[in-house]
Amino acid sequence: MKLTTEFLDAKHTALGPAWRYQLGKELISGNLRIAGCPDTALQNFIDYLAALERPGGEDSAAAAFPAIAAALVINSDTALVAQLKVMVLGRLGTAEICSRTKLAPEALAAWKALFFDVEEDLAATSWIVQHIFSPEREAGRRDFAEKLTLAFRGGPDAARLALSLDEGLPVPNAARLEREELQLALKRDQALNMPVTTPGEGLRWIKLDLERRRAEQRLALERQKFEFQCAQVLRRHEDREKQAAEKAQQRALEDHRRTERHQQLRAQAALRAASSPLAQLTWANSANQVASRALPAAIRLAHPADSQEPGAAASNVLLAGTLPVEPSSRFQKPARLSA
Repeated sequence: MKLTTEFLDAKHTALGPAWRYQLGKELISGNLRIAGCPDTALQNFIDYLAALERPGGEDSAAAAFPAIAAALVINSDTALVAQLKVMVLGRLGTAEICSRTKLAPEALAAWKALFFDVEEDLAATSWIVQHIFSPEREAGRRDFAEKLTLAFRGGPDAARLALSLDEGLPVPNAARLEREELQLALKRDQALNMPVTTPGEGLRWIKLDLERRRAEQRLALERQKFEFQCAQVLRRHEDREKQAAEKAQQRALEDHRRTERHQQLRAQAALRAASSPLAQLTWANSANQVASRALPAAIRLAHPADSQEPGAAASNVLLAGTLPVEPSSRFQKPARLSA
């Protein structure tokens, strides 16, 4: 089977962005022998699929076509694929996309060729809506469809905005532009398909074509306004992020300074405590100082002669004590004993 350019263009139109992947799988599963293919990316994918069936399988196929193997890995990552679709529809350059996603340019090119071949069809509004926006809405992913629409209508700044924010996006304006572009595409189709066989039909065609041109000019102006609006929203978002980062950095610096100050105060307090006289005392020194003090061997109790009341009996009692008593200290007189 020989693949012609016309045949491949028809498949591209009918199958959508992933036409090479779908067509390659279809050709291999049908055991069709390809005599020639004018599309290099499709031919490489067919050869990759054929290599999977030979000895060595996936390892040998990946070694022969590393970019295709990397593209298949990329397409298995749902979150990454969503970001790539937004960036491609927003017309971001390859360098920026690779910088954001950390992908090799060869792997990115292979992924776009196999799964998202849209860069040469961005002017075909109805085809984009049919094969990209509508399937996402039908699958219940309306928020993601709105982000894709925003990136497609607003250009690079709108794509960057869609990647950065989930709320506050100018989605209604993007939806309005989509409706206007679809209406313009309908007028274009009417003008192309209108039969012109009489002077009256010719006048109607001229009128319709004039309306189409005016609509195109108005839509181009509206698109420029929308792109400018997206750029302004993006700048405000970037300014807020910058201010938040500066405030966080300032708070971190203040916390660091506060911590250092507390550490200095604790170090100064520890130094003063270590140099105080109390800090020089130890348990052994305290015991020696207590033991070396002159303690009385006995404490003399009050003598009966010292008592002011006659008949009070008293005796000299030696009381062993452990508490030191100063020599000048005197006890109170004993209480009167009952007879």
